[in-house]
Amino acid sequence: CVPSKILLSIADTLHGMKKPENKLIHGVYPEIEKENVFSYIREIIKNEQKSKYSDVLKNYENMDVFQGDARFLSGNEIDVSGTRIEFYNSIISTGSRPHVPENIKIGGNVVTSDTIWDLNDIPESVVIWGSGSISVEIGQALSRLGCTVTIVARSDRILKKASPDFSKIMEDILIKDGIRILKNSSVEKYEERDGMIKINLHDGTEIRAEKLLVATGRIPNISDLGLENAGVLYKKDGILVDSQLRTSNSRI
Repeated sequence: CVPSKILLSIADTLHGMKKPENKLIHGVYPEIEKENVFSYIREIIKNEQKSKYSDVLKNYENMDVFQGDARFLSGNEIDVSGTRIEFYNSIISTGSRPHVPENIKIGGNVVTSDTIWDLNDIPESVVIWGSGSISVEIGQALSRLGCTVTIVARSDRILKKASPDFSKIMEDILIKDGIRILKNSSVEKYEERDGMIKINLHDGTEIRAEKLLVATGRIPNISDLGLENAGVLYKKDGILVDSQLRTSNSRI
């Protein structure tokens, strides 16, 4: 979430300069280095990873850091890239990754909320498939940075998990920002050609854009953890826990 918050900060600063809330202040239209926005974000993330995490962990004498792929061997043992570690308690905090529909292949002009930060320039146009919080915040930020944004919502309103009133308020704000919102729609197929992408929706609508951002939800990173070996019950949408976040193995 840190990259998106940096992007929002840049976009909000620019928007505030262009359209001040106080009518006595006249807006200005400063230039922005669109080609350096993502590299700027990557540099901040790199520095914060070092200063707030890597360097901090070194100061704890009672903490050992192992880097690698971890997998449970039993209910009290884990393997990290060949190193066996016994534990009394363990915390699973492996995060999540973007859900990618079967008809989508990530790469080229098709990105996710994880890979968009690898771009060089702010795109001239983008179609965002999905209408949750990730779609809305990245879409508004890109729009305020000069990108033409279209949001394709699979439901009859954006931010489906929020209340209808809040969804309507946010929809009005996005439309005021110049964002096009297509509801009850989904991406049927797409084709990349000449640096652009042609997107066909299920109702036959055709959209052309520089990028397609797939933001159709996220799924947990639990598939290769050896949860069965540790007696941890789970479903495809996550690990089963009680009110105190304990799994079926009380040690985990």
